[in-house]
Amino acid sequence: MLLKSIIFSITIFSFIPYILAQLPCGQAMDLNTWSQEGYASTGQWTVNASGTQVVQSVNGASTWFVSPEDYINVLIQGSIKVNTSADDDLVGFVFGYENPIGTLTNPSNTYLKTFVLDWKQSTQTFVGMNCTEGFALYQMDGNFDFTNITIQGSGQVYPEMWQRVNSANLNLLDTDYSNNGWNDFQQYNFQLKYTYDSIVIWIDGNRIFEESGCYNPGKFGFYNQSQDDVIYSNFSYAHIADFSVSDTVFCVSDTAFFELGLGCSSAYNASLNYDWSFGDGGLGTGVSPWHDYQTGGVYQVELMVTDSTGCSTSTVQNILVDFGDTSVGSYIDSSCYFQTTLYANANNGSWSSDSSVLFGSVSSNSTSVEVVSNGEYNFYWDYVSSNGCPFTDTVSVTFHPMNINLQANNPSCSDGSDGLLNVVVSGVAPYTYDWTGNGVNSNLQGLQNLSAGTYDLHVEDAIGCDYDTSVTLIEPVSFNFTILEVDADCDTVNGVFGVSDLTGDNGPFQFDWGNGPTQDSIQEQLLAGSYSVEIIDANGCDTLVNGVVNLGGVSLVLDSLVPLACYGDTNAYVEVTCLTDNGSYTYNWDDGTSSNVLNAVSAGTYTVVVTTLNPGCIDSMTISVPEPQELLIIAPSDSVFCSGVNVDLVSVVQGGTGGYNYSWNNMAGGSSYSVFINQDTLVALRVEDSLGCVAEKLITLNTHPSPFANFSISDSIFCVGNSNLVDFVNFSTPSDADFQWFFGDGNQSSLVNPSHLYADTGVYSVLLIAENSFGCLDSAELINAIYVYPRPLASFIYSPATITIEDTDIDFYDQSSGNPIYWEWSFHGNGSSNMQNPEYNFPAEIGDYSVLLIVQNEFGCLDSVTQILTIKDDFTIYVPNTFTPDGNETNNTWEVELKNAEDYLLRIRVYNRWGELIWESHDAQQGWDGSYNGRLVPDGTYVWIIEVKGGDLDKPFVKQGHINVLK
Repeated sequence: MLLKSIIFSITIFSFIPYILAQLPCGQAMDLNTWSQEGYASTGQWTVNASGTQVVQSVNGASTWFVSPEDYINVLIQGSIKVNTSADDDLVGFVFGYENPIGTLTNPSNTYLKTFVLDWKQSTQTFVGMNCTEGFALYQMDGNFDFTNITIQGSGQVYPEMWQRVNSANLNLLDTDYSNNGWNDFQQYNFQLKYTYDSIVIWIDGNRIFEESGCYNPGKFGFYNQSQDDVIYSNFSYAHIADFSVSDTVFCVSDTAFFELGLGCSSAYNASLNYDWSFGDGGLGTGVSPWHDYQTGGVYQVELMVTDSTGCSTSTVQNILVDFGDTSVGSYIDSSCYFQTTLYANANNGSWSSDSSVLFGSVSSNSTSVEVVSNGEYNFYWDYVSSNGCPFTDTVSVTFHPMNINLQANNPSCSDGSDGLLNVVVSGVAPYTYDWTGNGVNSNLQGLQNLSAGTYDLHVEDAIGCDYDTSVTLIEPVSFNFTILEVDADCDTVNGVFGVSDLTGDNGPFQFDWGNGPTQDSIQEQLLAGSYSVEIIDANGCDTLVNGVVNLGGVSLVLDSLVPLACYGDTNAYVEVTCLTDNGSYTYNWDDGTSSNVLNAVSAGTYTVVVTTLNPGCIDSMTISVPEPQELLIIAPSDSVFCSGVNVDLVSVVQGGTGGYNYSWNNMAGGSSYSVFINQDTLVALRVEDSLGCVAEKLITLNTHPSPFANFSISDSIFCVGNSNLVDFVNFSTPSDADFQWFFGDGNQSSLVNPSHLYADTGVYSVLLIAENSFGCLDSAELINAIYVYPRPLASFIYSPATITIEDTDIDFYDQSSGNPIYWEWSFHGNGSSNMQNPEYNFPAEIGDYSVLLIVQNEFGCLDSVTQILTIKDDFTIYVPNTFTPDGNETNNTWEVELKNAEDYLLRIRVYNRWGELIWESHDAQQGWDGSYNGRLVPDGTYVWIIEVKGGDLDKPFVKQGHINVLK
């Protein structure tokens, strides 16, 4: 057996654990049918009764245990475990195993062919030959000397398969030497995929190797070299269906050829059935069938492999039989015109037709086409698909343009509504009509009773062809004429009314004055009054003309009205004039005035009547003199204020005429006024508008007395954390006022004489606000009144941290913060120092000692800290260097004695000369009896290491030495 150079190992390579189940329709392997091959003396394989597990128990050169069947295109899985910690050599598997089979007739020169996966726990050198920790995958192919075994002690190896390097017989395919050796007593799950063209190996779901090539069927088995107590169990297999196709895209009528193993091998497992489904209903058998596809499409080809037990597995691949590029793009199958546009998705091709047509471009995949008459036309796009297959696509388009005949009759009269519209359509009946515009919304073919305006028409036939048009109906020109009106004198029949200069589209015209139509357009010898005449044209259109013959002879006009300037004035002026052709006349006002002028009157309504003396015509007029809006001062009003304040008065004025001028206490100013008041005060306001109207107001400002705020403080400088309580003394009047203090640190008080504690460093201003019973305020403030300085924070450390009577010379290190400038040390009352980092020698006596540090900063602020130092007795370790575990009454155990180590954690370890840990204890009372794994160790020298940590140790205390074992 090979000894491990290092007994313990640390596995850095990690695996993803998973649960191994029997493969779907997988066949359990009966290991009772297997056999050991190779050199018989190098292995001992023992199978359990159920045939599910085998144990290899000989530590010898390479040995393998193989199946009776050949495997290819399979997935094999099971578990492996090394059930010992006594060795660290090679375990693994063989597959594709072809030779040797049976007893070796020429052991020194026997042909060996197989693939080998082996796995080494740790790197090892044996007789100068190195074997590296981890995985190796290689093929043995050549004559092999099974007698060439290198032996040292109980160790036996084949050199080639131990070193795993390329040679005449060994072809190294791949390695994974990455600190990933197997672990003792750990079960690993193994999977192998072995096909005509690939090898894939997994351990616990992690892919270790993946190789591509051409591989032949062979047996599967287990492999060991120089390793015993290896258990293989629960192995099963399932077939893998895998095939290749001569191409993945075919044209219609092409032949597709199918083949197993990508053409790697012609040796197939004759015990398997191969059944094919070609996706279009066609079926086949065998390892290399072929099939013709007659229709384009995507077909799923399935291969099903069935073994002699009826267990089946299948795989599918998709192949494309080109059905073209769906070349003709978007187009319409009918056209409302003699032209349309054709689109094809394929770029390369040509257009043709079996009729006489005009293409815009026969070689463009997007082209226009024109025809000469109605009817159905066929167009052909010939192209080669992107896969090289020829195709012809056909497009059929029917052409049927629409014709429109629109009939219109205008309204007969201006503003008339007897117009007509009608449409006649030729196309594919039936038709839908949509009339809109000028208030119309109709789906009739024709419209009646229409007025002048524009009408829109949308027509659509049965196949979706449509037509849009607009038509405007025009009304005739309306009547144009001049109205003739002549006044009648007072009580005289000499007025005239009628029309002249009459024009229009539909003459001649007639005139109806109420007694039937005549040719007379003018009436004379009329009294004053209202008259009307109806004009009628040749189409019967008419219009009514109204007019007035006024009473002539006298009329009044307003010459002048001077209005009032200010509210309540009596200085308005009114003047009228009489216009007449009838001699003299008189004026008569309702206030008795008999002239044409009213002077110095107030606001109101006044009526004047004028009368001619001959023939007595009368006219009258009513005149209104308006009252101006009164100018008023709305604000300010009488108010009460605290004394000693500035009062801002703002005026509010309404009425009058804009552009106000203000005067405050006989001084010109603006609309606002500011006045300082210490006592009751009167303010006079005068406002004058732009017309000189004036408003005045006297404002009374009454006062309340204001308080007087004043205070003092008890102290102004403090250190934070000391007694920073400040007393505030209030000298304000009146003393019964309400007070509010603001201490500058966010805190407030409403006491008369408060006290306040400042908790934080800083400079603080204090504000006092006093309010009396009238709500009047005063304030007093001391800026930067309180100074609170920071204190230092005393702290120190000392070294050593653990003090024993062996060394009482202690160094002290100041760790204080806050910028101290003065230090005072006191060492248990026996000594002192003003150094920042002093040294002091304590008595070499066990006990507790107090150390006091006082520090002071630049502001005179102090802080102190006290620590207790403990001086202890030192702990001692006594270790024997020899003991004799021979079973007599003395010196049978090796024991370590520790003094004063009760508070510490202890670890005692013993190693052999190979660095293997053979004994460990955490209790000094427990001794070693010289045994390892239940047996006494050989005589010799061993290494001990004692580690003490915890308690008050700054770092672990470690000591080592040698012990001699003699028997």
